Amino acid sequence: MGGLDYALTEKVSIGMKARWASFRDLEGDTVWNLIRSHEPVRADGQTPFDSTLTISDIQYWALSFGLKYAF
Repeated sequence: MGGLDYALTEKVSIGMKARWASFRDLEGDTVWNLIRSHEPVRADGQTPFDSTLTISDIQYWALSFGLKYAF
């Protein structure tokens, strides 16, 4: 993350901020019982629910602009 502000007057400035994040592969077993009082089951109501979550090479870019006023 990095940014820059430019003062227009003593009380007013404009700014720009850039953000970048990169994540490698993520794999894990999902557990969906964090908000339940019982273990998760499939639609038949008896078979335990299990799954694997796989995420590959996620990147995040963001650019924001702002106007600031000091009181």
